[in-house]
Amino acid sequence: MSAIGRFLAGLLIGIALPLSVALLWTKVSGIDPIVVVHGDMTQEQEAIISSRVEDLIDELGVGLSPNHVESEVGRISWVEEADVWRTLTNRLHIEISSKTVEIATKNSKESQMDPAIAHEKADINTDLELDASTIVRIGDRVREQGDVLENAIRTSEGLKIVLESGTSVLLGNRDLHERLDRFLAVYRELEAETDLSRVVADARYDQGVAVVVMGEGDDSTFDNDGEIASGPLVITHE
Repeated sequence: MSAIGRFLAGLLIGIALPLSVALLWTKVSGIDPIVVVHGDMTQEQEAIISSRVEDLIDELGVGLSPNHVESEVGRISWVEEADVWRTLTNRLHIEISSKTVEIATKNSKESQMDPAIAHEKADINTDLELDASTIVRIGDRVREQGDVLENAIRTSEGLKIVLESGTSVLLGNRDLHERLDRFLAVYRELEAETDLSRVVADARYDQGVAVVVMGEGDDSTFDNDGEIASGPLVITHE
């Protein structure tokens, strides 16, 4: 081997060996990686991705691999593709390609028909203030009930959340955690009474939740108000 060849080989080994050791150390040291999410998505969706990956890190620890992360993130319906890589600085990068999702909603048909119901929905024109911690708390509460938060969408009528089961809940612009807890209580009652395929709910009432139980195999996609107005409306009070 020529002197230049030996020099280049030594240079490559000199670079590769420290990099390999550093990468191995970040994996076996037990230090959780910092999750960095890239891509075209909302802040709420980014918070959902980060939260689900951090839960996966807690579950798998040093056994975590990019394939695990890609599999978990790939379960989310609005994710087209996910590329995952880990750097020497112990950052877990996730590049998300999103599907186009229709998130528009229209004014409630039942509110137009019944002024009494419209009066109960008092906050549809107020500003919605959200941060990542709010989305994480909502996701934690949903997971405690055996489901997974899949999407959180800002609409003209407030926050709408979509669960992995297909259930969607319109929470509005205020008292988000209280309204979610009210819905989850109603959902548990419904589960005890019937086999649930998919539920569409409006939790913006001061008391109770408007619920439509969609039929098995019914994959219709409407906005929340359209689904609630077109189905058998059930208002369950506290």
